[in-house]
Amino acid sequence: MLLYSLAVLVLIVLALLWLGGLYFFKTAIRRAPKSFLVDNPNLMPEPDNEIISSASDLTWLDTQPIEDIYIKSHDGLKLHGTWLPSHRGSQQPTVILAHGYSGKGREMAGFARFYAEKRGYNVLMPDDRGHGQSEGNIIGFGWLDRRDYVQWVHWVLDKVGTETEIILHGISMGGATVLMTGGEALPNQVKAIVSDCAYTSVKEELTFQLKQLYKFPAFPFIPLPVLFLNGRQATSLERNRH
Repeated sequence: MLLYSLAVLVLIVLALLWLGGLYFFKTAIRRAPKSFLVDNPNLMPEPDNEIISSASDLTWLDTQPIEDIYIKSHDGLKLHGTWLPSHRGSQQPTVILAHGYSGKGREMAGFARFYAEKRGYNVLMPDDRGHGQSEGNIIGFGWLDRRDYVQWVHWVLDKVGTETEIILHGISMGGATVLMTGGEALPNQVKAIVSDCAYTSVKEELTFQLKQLYKFPAFPFIPLPVLFLNGRQATSLERNRH
């Protein structure tokens, strides 16, 4: 009887941990509205950051000759980007801007304005997979996006020619994204990578936020969502994207 009770208790604990892992997976990793970002001073989304994108920057962007562009990722996702050609001609340098967690490309309007007005650059603002108008239900924290940005680099070269020079500039999760992209085979036209306030690792970032938001320890709540991400659940989500 005692062994039976212990077995039931263990099963209940495992079920609760599994449900907890599923909850944190859906909260942090799966594409969904991020209500925990609202009114949290440590997790303010991009639209509320005046440095990244003020209301006047967004208004400015809407007055520019922007173009919606699309590419197909290596795993079949339709990815969206916003293209702003240089007013000085297409042979000018190009900057590819990488937004942060739960953001989208156009929210980098403040940086786009600087590069376009002050430097005369072409500007490309992709929506990461699982963000904005891009397909995908999994937020990759940069790792899943790195190969997408390699494709964006080649899209730029096809668009303006191989004489251009390219800068990758990302902030927050985007900062990590461009660093990871830098580990891939990139053409010689990529001359610089600007990483602004990237996290040290996804594990450390999630551990910090788990403690800040819920006062929970990293173990076992961080490893469990990773199991979901690496397992069939993540694959199924991508295949059945909406």
